Amino acid sequence: MAKSPNFWIPRELLGSQAAAQLTGKSLHILLKFYAARQFERLPRQQGRAAFRQTNNGSLTMTYQQVQKDGITNRQFTHALDQNIEVGFLDVAERGAMGHPTKYAISERWRKYGTDDFEKHERTPDRREHKIRAAENARARKARR
Repeated sequence: MAKSPNFWIPRELLGSQAAAQLTGKSLHILLKFYAARQFERLPRQQGRAAFRQTNNGSLTMTYQQVQKDGITNRQFTHALDQNIEVGFLDVAERGAMGHPTKYAISERWRKYGTDDFEKHERTPDRREHKIRAAENARARKARR
């Protein structure tokens, strides 16, 4: 399937509360994800062209890819976290050992700032992991 030279984003995304929270790098990354989407044409519905995204849930972007755009690892991590935090992206499948994380374009952003918004995280809170590791180390030391 050939990539189109054009891509679209929902018009209401531009004025959304979620988009207002993004930094420039985060918006850049979001646009790269939107540009990576692939669609197939469906039979016309009510006289209008209809399309279905075929690769949602299998979108990938690596640190090496974004470095070509001058984005550092830290900026990329922050951009991913921001996009997930406000509801533009979801982690579909966590990556490991040479397999990149797979992402899905999400519609959660439409409810950002409301009581109905569902919060997701890219990775578990690293602080909790560090606290648990410190507690385990203290417990091991106390047993000696």
